[in-house]
This record gives sequence, C-alpha cells and structure tokens, in this order.
Amino acid sequence: MFIALLAQTGSVREAACGVGMSARSAYRLREKPGAGEFDLAWQAALDVRRERISTALAERWRGTADWVGEDRRAEERALILVLRLMPKPRDTAQVVAALRDRARWRDSQAEERTARRAEAARTRKQVASDARWFADRAALACRSAGPHVKPL
Repeated sequence: MFIALLAQTGSVREAACGVGMSARSAYRLREKPGAGEFDLAWQAALDVRRERISTALAERWRGTADWVGEDRRAEERALILVLRLMPKPRDTAQVVAALRDRARWRDSQAEERTARRAEAARTRKQVASDARWFADRAALACRSAGPHVKPL
C-alpha cells in the first residue's frame, strides 16, 4: 500500500501518513538489513512518479499548441527546465545491482556491529571476572596477614 501511494503522490511523507506511519519510520524500514526488495520497490515507485510527471508535462505542452508568441516559448522553456531538473529513470539492472551492493554493505555493517557488541560483552565479563579474582586474592591476603590487617 505504501509503495502504491508513493508512486501516486511522489511524497514519502504523504504515502507514510496514508498507511498510518511516519516518514521517519518509512526511511528506517528502508534502511533495515534485508530490505533490498522494499528499497527496489521504493525506487521503482519514484521512477513511475517521475515518468507520470514528465508525461503530464509533455501532454500539457502539446495541448497548448494553439498558443502563439511568447506564452508558448515561456511554457516550452519551463517544461525543458523541469524535465532537466527531474532525475532520469535509471536502468533497472543498474538499480538492482546497486541495491544488492548496498544491501550487502548494510548486512556486513550489521555483522560487524554484532561482532563488536559480542566482543564488548566478553570484555566486560572478563573484567568482572578479573575484579572478582583480585578481590578474592586481596581478602585472602588480609586473612593470612593476621587480625590486625582489615580487608578493603
């Protein structure tokens, strides 16, 4: 439903509101590992919207063929400017390859993050274990030193 609304409106905010979510949530969903298909559908929806806009502009321009003089030239310049500023639809194979590369990179980043977190957890456990060991040794040293030495 979100993708259909995105293709219709061209606005992430409007499409997200239409399905009861925030635009930020939609972007987060797009960035999740394994969301390559969603990202591909997102790009395809925006490409469809761009194509609709360029077609509508071209039809509008053709529909003003009865106009003469500067009005026609001004509208023609505006149409050319808008079409130049609009991103061109990309080749589907290039989009798929780029999205796969991006998904692989995101997955590798997630794996590295998981490995760093696991290493940090092991380090914390080791530090706690070392601290207990030193505390036990200190207590043992205090007991063996005699009653006049108080433990920490």
